[in-house]
Amino acid sequence: MFKYWPFLFITVVLFVSGFSVEPKWFDNSINDTAVYTAETVEHRIRWTDDVGLRYSLLETNGTGASCDSWGNLSSVLLTGVDDWSNLSWTIPAACSGKTIGWRIYANNTGAEWNRTDSFAYEVLVRPSWSDNSSNSTAAGFFTEHNLYWQSLVGLAGYVFSFDNCTGNLVNNSWAQLTGAGNWTNVTKLINQTDACTIRWQVFANDTNNEWNSSDIFSYQTELFSDLIVRTIVFNESSPKEGEAVLIQANISNNAWNDLTSVGVWFNTTDCHGSASLIENFTLDFDGLSWKLVNTSSSFAICNHSINVTVIQLAGMNDLNQSDNHNTTELLIPSWSYFYGQILGGFTLSDPTSNFSYWYPSSVKGKLFTADSDSSINFSALQPLNGTNDFSEIDTELGSGDFPDSVSKTYDTDDNDQADMFENFTVFDRLVQNVPVVNTSNGSPWLTGILWDSSDGGTEYNGSQDIIFVVKVLNDLQGAFGINDYELRLPALLGDMMGASSLIDIYLQYD
Repeated sequence: MFKYWPFLFITVVLFVSGFSVEPKWFDNSINDTAVYTAETVEHRIRWTDDVGLRYSLLETNGTGASCDSWGNLSSVLLTGVDDWSNLSWTIPAACSGKTIGWRIYANNTGAEWNRTDSFAYEVLVRPSWSDNSSNSTAAGFFTEHNLYWQSLVGLAGYVFSFDNCTGNLVNNSWAQLTGAGNWTNVTKLINQTDACTIRWQVFANDTNNEWNSSDIFSYQTELFSDLIVRTIVFNESSPKEGEAVLIQANISNNAWNDLTSVGVWFNTTDCHGSASLIENFTLDFDGLSWKLVNTSSSFAICNHSINVTVIQLAGMNDLNQSDNHNTTELLIPSWSYFYGQILGGFTLSDPTSNFSYWYPSSVKGKLFTADSDSSINFSALQPLNGTNDFSEIDTELGSGDFPDSVSKTYDTDDNDQADMFENFTVFDRLVQNVPVVNTSNGSPWLTGILWDSSDGGTEYNGSQDIIFVVKVLNDLQGAFGINDYELRLPALLGDMMGASSLIDIYLQYD
């Protein structure tokens, strides 16, 4: 008997729905074999996918302030089953000299992601520039062109390129540049034409011979005046009060262009602070020319600041107004100087009118001078050396503001005491500690000051007579030649007392 075994057939049906595989990448590259800071680098990857590409993203380790952390930088959409993700990034200065790692992520329409391997390139070091400037646009003048360069490995040199309105940049010879940071300051005489365009550029290399070039900079020329008051001179070095003084100013036009309507002013400010106009002119100047401009005036006793100012009145600005004026001091001295020889003789007679003449070979003694309106008691003369005596004389003379006042002459350290003293014998009476001063530079004579105590008071107060005294010294070399005396007097001494402006001179024979 046969027994049959049934067979069991099982059919398994698999349904696969939405199946996807991550994108595949190929052909990594960047667009440049030499990468520098500030350069835009394109990072290239080719992607393929079975169902369709969608999106890609660039990531590098060059983010952060120190270029030392990974971060996402740029992205691009992908299409189809075969596409390129060309993603760009501009290299920051912080990455100079460092190695940049990069990779790209991509996904497909099925949201499957993939990432490339990590690749790398080095950011090469080359000089960088900043702070471009030029100090002038004045046509026909010298202009400095400035640019600052930096290098991590050290600067080597530079080439300056300049077109001077021709439209063609012309290179100078290579010049050395040192240090990690340095300026290229190049001065050029720029075209004298108005409103033409100047262009310039600088190339620099470092010690690794890596080069960089600046942008091309430009500016337009402008016409300027450049007027200068160079010198002011007088025809007299020590003029007297009321004497006509010729004042001459050397004025130049340092610009290429001719100038019209140039104003010139001569002004003076005296030692009291009083200012006044002497004269003014309107002149024309040819380009690159100069003129001597003259005027004349008389001045009172004082120190006068003579100022000459020149201004372009219309048409254009002056390039440098700091040299449009100049000032020179003119001193009308408050002191007069007397000097010379003393020739004296005696005549003796008897009752019969028989005369004898005696002329001594030399005269010894002293000279005294005072206002002719004064009445001098020689037996009452005292040294002028009390409190405020010098300033009180200046008040009476009106010379307090003078740079060569009595106070400033006899008391140079302003301590209310004379700098020097001398003893004088006045008609057999010794007067000690009389304030004196050298009559003049190079003079051996000392001029002293006395006051007449018979006019009242125990100290000079400005109301009493004053007397200047000097010793007679025979045939000495002084400031004014070979003399017996040299005497310094205030020029206003004759106006101190009364209506007369005269002085009296007295001689005491010893």
